[in-house]
Amino acid sequence: MAMITKKEKGLYSLSIGTTNLRKNSQVPGFYHVPLSALITGIGNFSIQMNYQSISTALMVMSVVVCTSSLEDCKGGIQAPWVDSSNAATVFAGSILGQLCMGYAGDVLGINSALTMTMSVSFVAILCSSLLTLLFPSESATDVYVTIMVSRFFLGIGLGGVYPLAATKAAEAGTRSGTGTGTGTDMVEQASPDVSPLNSACSFFWQTPGAMAPWLLLLGMTHSRLSTAARWRLLLGMGAIPNVMVLICLLLENKQNKELNTTEDGKNMKISKAPSRLGCSDGKKSVLKLIFEDEYFIRKVMGTGGSWFVFDICYYGVVLFGGDILSAIRSAHDTTGDDDLAEDITTDTNLQYIAMHQVLALSMGVPGVLLSILLMNHMCVKNIQILGFFAMSVLFAIMALLFDHLIEKSPDVLYALYCVLLFALQFGPNVTTFVMPAIAYPHEVRSTMTGISAAFGKVGAVCGAYIFGWMARIVGYPVIMFVCAALSLLGVYLTQVCITTTHTTTTTTNTGGGGGGGMIEEDEGSIDIDSSSSPLALSSTLSSS
Repeated sequence: MAMITKKEKGLYSLSIGTTNLRKNSQVPGFYHVPLSALITGIGNFSIQMNYQSISTALMVMSVVVCTSSLEDCKGGIQAPWVDSSNAATVFAGSILGQLCMGYAGDVLGINSALTMTMSVSFVAILCSSLLTLLFPSESATDVYVTIMVSRFFLGIGLGGVYPLAATKAAEAGTRSGTGTGTGTDMVEQASPDVSPLNSACSFFWQTPGAMAPWLLLLGMTHSRLSTAARWRLLLGMGAIPNVMVLICLLLENKQNKELNTTEDGKNMKISKAPSRLGCSDGKKSVLKLIFEDEYFIRKVMGTGGSWFVFDICYYGVVLFGGDILSAIRSAHDTTGDDDLAEDITTDTNLQYIAMHQVLALSMGVPGVLLSILLMNHMCVKNIQILGFFAMSVLFAIMALLFDHLIEKSPDVLYALYCVLLFALQFGPNVTTFVMPAIAYPHEVRSTMTGISAAFGKVGAVCGAYIFGWMARIVGYPVIMFVCAALSLLGVYLTQVCITTTHTTTTTTNTGGGGGGGMIEEDEGSIDIDSSSSPLALSSTLSSS
């Protein structure tokens, strides 16, 4: 339980019972909430902006940096290794970043690890955009290799943001008075100091981030920028949100230092974070704490397994999105202009693709907002089950109607595709991000969120590669039937591996500004204190 009392000049002192402050964590105060929200929100925005930027850049540079025939490059088709390496390098980097930076968050502190991971991604963004300008080469292969190597390190940086932003947002939420619902079934939490709602709100900004490169491309089609300037800017503009996060981290660390200093210049005594890996006091390491938990496999299957299943389906959808847009373009192209139809890099074609991508991606905005709204009334587990079930139904419908609609009614297929994107953004897209941050205790929260996120990226690789191979052999309807079945598997994993407990939560605000305290009363649960097992959950964990 935490009690916050107001001091002079809008500052707050923090009294914590058995809850320890993470190293580099924030003492609540007037400035804490907005800075923490900016860091996690902009960090999530940066993730998807930089993931999506390569799609727009490859499209723009397709003809001028060509690795196959000119005809193929006009259609956006490069040598097979270009597309495959693009996906492989950034996903491999992301998996490594999620594992390493999530672990670093528990060992070094969230803010220190965030500074590290955002710095890595900032340097990688600049390298992907500017290295070939500083060291020009006439070889298209050299250009793409430089970009792909840079994006491997970019993946490390972006992957690290997942567990750190989720953990930081979840832990900051309750300190700022953000409740988690009242008198309802909640996902069983390892400790009461986390807020799924706050974590979900920070995740919302991934959707605008995914739209940003396409909006930039749309604006560039109305400019006189050269092709080289366009693709370099599309890759390089992702550095802006990174710089903003680093500035906010510096300001927050400075404010934390001021808040932790008394009027006579002495540092306040604040309980230190629990001992972690490599500490000299003989305490157990983070890894030992994880693997000594008898429910470890079950919890990982719930948080990581469901994320794995979701990302397979999500990245499978990305594959046939281009085919749907191409079919609609062909159906509506009555100009007879072969040049427009053949060259994807013309401003007219780029405008068309960018506008339709923005429209399709914008379906994520209401999807994520609906998930956030429902968190005030439903358990996170139930939202995830509902989302997986909706995905399964829509995948099955598209599988049955795909071949007919793509020939007869491409507009209807596009509308159905947008509805499917809404379903993908609703539910599991949000809850898989939120779930690990509330299911694991403070000592290993960042590490386990990173492991769960890495499961998701492994699923993304499976979706991108296995479905790409299947599309050429069996076609997209079969892929969608597979996605429907996988969505049902997601329902099963969520139901069996994630448990709930009845929680009565009362949120109490203590004064103006952003300060607040939370009082939680858990019925039939075990309080987490220094004598409890670090991975102990509620007593109802033994069965779903």
